[in-house]
Amino acid sequence: MNVPGYNNNAILHVILANGVVFVGLGMSWVVMNMMHFSDAEFYQKVIANVSLVPLSQFHWKVWTLFTYGVAHYSGFWNIISDMIWLYLFGNVVQGLIGYRQIIPLYIYSSVVGGIFYLVSQMIPGPSFAGAQYMMGCQAPLIAFAVAAITISPSYRLYFTPTFSLPITVVAGVFILLMLVGIGFHPAMMCMLLGGALTGFGYVRLLRSGYKPGTWMYDVWAKIESIFTPNEDAIRRKNSKKRNEVLNTAFQKRTATQKRIDDILDKINQKGYNSLTAEEKDILQKAGKDSE
Repeated sequence: MNVPGYNNNAILHVILANGVVFVGLGMSWVVMNMMHFSDAEFYQKVIANVSLVPLSQFHWKVWTLFTYGVAHYSGFWNIISDMIWLYLFGNVVQGLIGYRQIIPLYIYSSVVGGIFYLVSQMIPGPSFAGAQYMMGCQAPLIAFAVAAITISPSYRLYFTPTFSLPITVVAGVFILLMLVGIGFHPAMMCMLLGGALTGFGYVRLLRSGYKPGTWMYDVWAKIESIFTPNEDAIRRKNSKKRNEVLNTAFQKRTATQKRIDDILDKINQKGYNSLTAEEKDILQKAGKDSE
């Protein structure tokens, strides 16, 4: 697989974001533990505010719909395995449709998967009503796997120069492992369904000529422009001010020189005594400036 540079590698940006949040949560636990907070208090004050909460609590923790997808706290090897799968499928998608589609697809699938998870809790039955706090990138993982298959069903993943597997086989194994990992929990399966539909729908929209992720980059560019000075604009502004100062100084100098010439002509015609006090003062200052 071709690995692009950091600036054009959005899947690496997403992986780093997940890693930073994971480390941040771990450090929060250490700090609170040193302050003698219990694990239950840490869970209530921190984890419960970044995980997707059950539907009954969602009305006063709406932001968790956008934070749970990058929050991991279930163990080091769990996030490592998730990031390996994310890189595997994400790199395929990035190579086929471009790095600018990665972050939008990740965000969309996380949100849609979360919505499916919440809505599923309205379905009667203890299996759905018993949904708990949710965190992790399961929905985006499924979305990237489905997106890769939708873009190129015949794509093969080369693990060595001579050994490769069809992406459909790899994705099938991954989805089965994911379902086993969640214990076929109905609400979580609905979340995965939301992610899968998002991956499929996103690719179909791209093929139809739509660009569902463009507005995110446009918004980011506007925000960035507010805090990042435009060097060309500053240069033009400074050049304009410099030119204005130079023109003003030139005009003053030209006007003064003409005034002196007029005074000298008057002296030649009528003599020095014909000068007014103001004219004598101007002539005297001009003489000092020329010394």
